[in-house]
Amino acid sequence: MRRAPLGLLFTLLWAQLQDDFSDGDFTNNPTWSGTDAYWTITSDKRLRSNGPSATATLYLSTPNSLIDDIEWRFWVRVGFNPSTQNYVRIYLVADRADLTDPGLNGYYLKLGGISGSLDSLELWRQAGTTHMRLAGGIPGRFGNTNNILWVRVLRSSTGTWEAYTDTAGYWEAEFTVTDNSLTTTSYFGVYFAHTSTNRQNLWLDDFYIGPQLIDMLPPHLVGVEILSPTQLKLTFSEAVELSSATSPANYTLTPGPIPITAATRPTLSTVELTLGQNLQPSEPYTLTYAGIQDMAGNVGGGSFSPIVLPEAVAVGDLVFSEIMAKPTPPVGLPPYEYCELFNTSNKWLDLKDVRFCDAARCVTLPAVTLPPGSYLLLVPSAAASDYPYAIALSSWPTLNDSGDSLSLWGPNDEPLDAVIYSSAWYRNPAKAQGGWSLERIDLSNRCATDSNWIASQDPSGGTPGAANSVAGTWQDLTPPSLVQVSFRAADEMVLRFSEPVDTVAMQSPARYQIVGGPAVQQASVWEPREVLLRLASPIPTSTDLVLEVLARDCMGNEAQLSYPFGLPEPADPFDVVLTEIMADPDPPVGLPPFEYIELYNRSTKWISLEGWGLQIGRSSRTLPGYLLRPGAYLVLSSVEGALALASYGPTLGLTSFPAVPNSGATITLSDPSGRLIESVTYSLDWYGDPTKKEGGWSLERRWADWLCGGATGWGASVADLGGTPGGPSSLRESTAPPPASIVQAYYVSPSLYLRFSERMDSLSLADVGRYALEPEAPLLAATPLEGGFAVELLPMVALRENTTYRIQAFGLSSCAGQLYDTLWAELAVPAPIQPGDVVINEILPEPQSGGARYVELYNVSDKLVDIGSLALARGSPPTRWQVVASGPVLLRPRSYLCLSADTADVQRRYLPPPEARFHQMR
Repeated sequence: MRRAPLGLLFTLLWAQLQDDFSDGDFTNNPTWSGTDAYWTITSDKRLRSNGPSATATLYLSTPNSLIDDIEWRFWVRVGFNPSTQNYVRIYLVADRADLTDPGLNGYYLKLGGISGSLDSLELWRQAGTTHMRLAGGIPGRFGNTNNILWVRVLRSSTGTWEAYTDTAGYWEAEFTVTDNSLTTTSYFGVYFAHTSTNRQNLWLDDFYIGPQLIDMLPPHLVGVEILSPTQLKLTFSEAVELSSATSPANYTLTPGPIPITAATRPTLSTVELTLGQNLQPSEPYTLTYAGIQDMAGNVGGGSFSPIVLPEAVAVGDLVFSEIMAKPTPPVGLPPYEYCELFNTSNKWLDLKDVRFCDAARCVTLPAVTLPPGSYLLLVPSAAASDYPYAIALSSWPTLNDSGDSLSLWGPNDEPLDAVIYSSAWYRNPAKAQGGWSLERIDLSNRCATDSNWIASQDPSGGTPGAANSVAGTWQDLTPPSLVQVSFRAADEMVLRFSEPVDTVAMQSPARYQIVGGPAVQQASVWEPREVLLRLASPIPTSTDLVLEVLARDCMGNEAQLSYPFGLPEPADPFDVVLTEIMADPDPPVGLPPFEYIELYNRSTKWISLEGWGLQIGRSSRTLPGYLLRPGAYLVLSSVEGALALASYGPTLGLTSFPAVPNSGATITLSDPSGRLIESVTYSLDWYGDPTKKEGGWSLERRWADWLCGGATGWGASVADLGGTPGGPSSLRESTAPPPASIVQAYYVSPSLYLRFSERMDSLSLADVGRYALEPEAPLLAATPLEGGFAVELLPMVALRENTTYRIQAFGLSSCAGQLYDTLWAELAVPAPIQPGDVVINEILPEPQSGGARYVELYNVSDKLVDIGSLALARGSPPTRWQVVASGPVLLRPRSYLCLSADTADVQRRYLPPPEARFHQMR
């Protein structure tokens, strides 16, 4: 907040009234009163109008008796163009507190109030209802729609009034007039007349009434900006006088000295210097100045350093030095993530347009100059107050707790540094739980592997902005591994290694051999971990090959690597299928507690997953590059989950991995063009085991080739660990999957419904000519439901009650295109149920220990009835109603039905006859 024009010396020892509202209050110290409800203090501690939504007059006043040889000073913002209905009065002198009193006597400043854009600052005398204009200032001073300025008024004991305003850092005279009609005062105050649209458009601040304030501070240099190697822009603390500011003789630039050939003043407080020769990059200069005057004649001088022309960042200049990925629970530092960078060079670095990225997001750094051998701390904007010396980024790439990929990129997209950290890098399980940073051991070594990082040893948990607590010499003895192969074209392969490689050695084609395939003609190191291979001829399709690499890291460690691969081919639907879903990993049975899904390549193709879409429920993500070989499994999870599950099989970590709902959802895979590859809709019922659906057990697919199966093709894992991520299913069946069938057929007037054991092709389901009823009943329409697992058929006439029909479906095809000649089922049409048709025949309210309660119903009628819409209740009047089922439940004449929350327990304990029926209640 601006409190006074720059360059003024405030001496408030004799001030009788001062209020800058920094206490957030206008009712005390000093006390203002009036239309209190219509004024407020803003978050930046200014007094602001808050009038009613109507034409109104607001005021506030405070006691003041000073009038002779006194200065009044204040800051004001009039956020509208004043008019005859919208204007402000500042009562410098008033004989009463109520500024709307028609009997008031006093002097006031009027801030605008005429039509047009000529509104000025005016002095008026009020004698009751008589108002007399005494003087006016610069036309248009209040003629804009947003008028921001300082106002200063002086009055001598003989009645001479002088007014000044400041809009640009110095005072300009408005008017001088003599009027000594009133020589005493009791109050000072603000009066605001407004219409509804301007009720909140007046701000005031920094009121001062007391002895005249004298400017005795000389101007000083507050900033120097390098506009070019031969031009500097100087910013002074206040407006500077033209002739002194534009004299080149008043400035000296050393070492050199560098000749200064010209000086101009673009604005009142800035000066631009033209140099006679170029500044040298990374050379610290000192600017000395003397004889610079402000508008009050105060003369200033001094020096400013360092002034340095920075250099662009090059590879090797800037590295990651510290990472706080999991700041909670805090050990001693504020609970915010941060990344620390270090300038390893002897250059002053210009970080403008350098990008800081994680696996999902990049943010561009501001124009910051980083001195040689110094640190730069990057934090999210929320941490700005806790780390005032850091660069606060409004768009922060969130750091994953147990692993992420971080990188720095130069203005021309050159890779500067990269780190792929994991929780294992802490080398201390307790510190990996949070509150401790990862620190780089050897900042001079660009080999950013795990052995060059370790948890901080500082008692506070980290050393943000300072030398690392683990600084020392690091030795890497671990050779690199090949973690991924992808293709730009059939004759261009991209290899990604586990750590930075030797950029010279790894550009030798002799280090690469494709067994049984084309020769490697050229190798280029793209970035520290990636190598591009150009081949003598394209890789043939549907061919399994092996790439052999003599890999060498940047520390000289070598290893002979073999990597099976093949040229990726476009995937057809169901080439890749879902084979396992871990929706509820907690409480864990034996696996790490992370959600995951498992993919299986059932084709003979090598398939690239790059650009594929994964959707779980309403959340969707795009998959990164990964080459999935024929017959291989792949686990998809969060970055943390993939690291934890890597020992069980191949994994791929996704930033912001979509949540896998416990209760069920639809999971779909699609290729980059949006073509559907696989879709599975699972639910809690698929577990088939009430205990396993409580958590820790995955759902596994029984038959990888039963492409359209529903619940029958899935079940809870029987593996000791609770799942089989990255490997064959524990439920894998050696027999063929069950044939397609109609698993349910029922009638709810006016439609009949069929549910299938497999998902059917919707086009074939919608062909009404593929269905027939016996006894014959013509059908009007067929509507697919439940994604192809069901169909609604509409007969031309209502089906007969108490009648059993045979429904047949001809030539339906599954979702994978398999054709079925005939599927059939029986359909019983119930009669309307009447009171007395069904009775409660038996109740077990208190079962044996560990048993289940049940209610037995009996159909006393000769009708087939549907009891699914009935409800059970207890008490008088009835309470806790519970519907028997969400769909039809048919009960034949003279037959029984047992309702229980655990029908399996009832069957096991009470040995019912084989013909008894049971229905599971929720």
